[in-house]
Amino acid sequence: MRPELALLFGPANATSSQDDPVENVFGPQYERTLRIIFIGIMLALSLIGNATVCYRLLTSRRQRLLKAQVLFLNLALADLLVTLVTMNSQLLWEIMGRMWIAGEGSCRVFKVLQTYALVSSTYMLVGIAVDRHFAICKPLAPAPKPRSLAAACWFLSLVPSLPNLFVFRLVVVGDKYYCASLFYIYRESVAARQVYMASVFVLVFILPLIALLSLYTSILLRMWRTSSTTSGPQENFFGASGGSLEGSRNTMPKARLRTLKMAVVIFVAFLVTNLPYMVQEMLLAFAQNVSLGPNLVAVFGVISASNSAVNPYVYLAFNGGAGAGWCEAHLCRVWRCLTCCSASKRTTITYGGPWSTLQTRRRRRPPLAKAPVPAQMC
Repeated sequence: MRPELALLFGPANATSSQDDPVENVFGPQYERTLRIIFIGIMLALSLIGNATVCYRLLTSRRQRLLKAQVLFLNLALADLLVTLVTMNSQLLWEIMGRMWIAGEGSCRVFKVLQTYALVSSTYMLVGIAVDRHFAICKPLAPAPKPRSLAAACWFLSLVPSLPNLFVFRLVVVGDKYYCASLFYIYRESVAARQVYMASVFVLVFILPLIALLSLYTSILLRMWRTSSTTSGPQENFFGASGGSLEGSRNTMPKARLRTLKMAVVIFVAFLVTNLPYMVQEMLLAFAQNVSLGPNLVAVFGVISASNSAVNPYVYLAFNGGAGAGWCEAHLCRVWRCLTCCSASKRTTITYGGPWSTLQTRRRRRPPLAKAPVPAQMC
């Protein structure tokens, strides 16, 4: 057996042997029970969280959703697609021992939909970052409409997904059918697998990561630069007292700051949940003598889908959920440590209109009570 195939699934169980025909299609067995439990927990959390987010946004008292809310609604829908298509089908597939009961066409479509759901959730994060970049760094420039951004993310998600139509096939082993990759069927196609995995790595992880890092870095640098050049301390990125973004003319409203904070936390969750899977897949394609244990691989193989279970709870925490106060307190502490600004005065922000000049009002201290004048002696 090839050493790189042993990397994905881990060492064989005690009940497995290298002559097992299933191993010839998928590689050595991993801890299937652990993976089933992990997927089940992710599925329940993701279904409850994303359904709650969709319900709150769709039943909002506003007649029309705000720009950021439109994108977060599409993110919740993409995460629901991951839950119902990727997690649910993977759970059933693992329970059935990875056997395939449908035809070859459904095998290919099944793999395309699994990948499409995951990629759409990732690309929607990039769309949110683009919207925040225009709202904060270029508030007066014509920004793309949120529905156009969401439609572009849904469409571009097909690019990394459609190659699965040609990568997966229906394989017959004895009297059982399996939906397997050509790279496992034809063991000699190492170069083809490396090209395929490098392309997926770039399209699904590297390009979104570069886009998210560049957009959020430009936002944070602008806020840092403008907050350090103002004299009057005002409400800063994490709600603490500090320098304003550009004096009293470009100070950011509180709702926009909260949306930015929420998007940054979601980006960190994306990095933490996707990095282990991508590192594992790249090692599988390019390393020769590296092996991972069955427990670790059972989790790493599906951990990227857990991002869809984290996103809704981040949104709920920053929008009146039970953890809103905890998130605000800890993020304020981090920002104060970074900026080392002393909180002396606070500014409230008012808008007269979407294009009107921002006005600031400093909170006045109540006048000191005068000491009573002693009565004159008669």
